[in-house]
Amino acid sequence: PHLTTNDWLRFGSTFHGLHAIAPQIAPVTRDQHFQASVLPVKNGIKFVLTAEANTAEMDSVLQKVYEAYTDYVLKNPFYELEMPIRVEKFSDAVQKIVQHYSSAAARSRRGI
Repeated sequence: PHLTTNDWLRFGSTFHGLHAIAPQIAPVTRDQHFQASVLPVKNGIKFVLTAEANTAEMDSVLQKVYEAYTDYVLKNPFYELEMPIRVEKFSDAVQKIVQHYSSAAARSRRGI
């Protein structure tokens, strides 16, 4: 679904609160249905990944997303910190990363 800027801000605010309490619980929040992992970076951005329970390689996915962020967002002369990220190359890179790991996980579940 298409999310408005306000939807993304609400979504980010929700995860900011979760991130604030998550370290008190565990570095990765899990229950029987899902898990969430957070990668905070030095400029204050927090990358949040949610997935099905027992999903492997969440740290690798977050690291790849961070690399895409540094390559496509931070090097973009039109991007300003504290502003919503609207960089098409970054969005495309994140979609490719998620697709790659999703298809790898699907092959792993099928035993391929």
